[in-house]
Amino acid sequence: MTSFRAFTVLVLMLSIGLGTGCGRVKEDKMATALYVATKGYRESIRWGYFDAAAGFLHPDQRADLDMKALENVRVTGYEVIQPAVITPQETAVQRVRIEYVLEDEQRLKSLMDRQEWRWDEERVAWWLYTGLPEFGD
Repeated sequence: MTSFRAFTVLVLMLSIGLGTGCGRVKEDKMATALYVATKGYRESIRWGYFDAAAGFLHPDQRADLDMKALENVRVTGYEVIQPAVITPQETAVQRVRIEYVLEDEQRLKSLMDRQEWRWDEERVAWWLYTGLPEFGD
């Protein structure tokens, strides 16, 4: 009877450990994917590859993009002010400062960009829902 009780306790401990382990694997996968997405997006914006940056937007957010207007923008800096942190609702908000020049004005400008990322379990990917930065006057 004692060995049966020990076996039962061992099985219970293993099942609890595996249950929390699976959750941890998902969290790690999501964190890694978020890092890759935000890094790829940052590099796309920083080097002016706005078509590539648009690829990080959720497909519903791409409909009204004016890519022609972005031809006048040269990004000179991209600084993460508040790194993205994953919430229990599987979203993440990141704040960045972007410095840029409008080619026709040749004057340095700066903007704060609040990025809302949402996890897509089906596609196993993060999508940006807040659109491309609004480079303006």
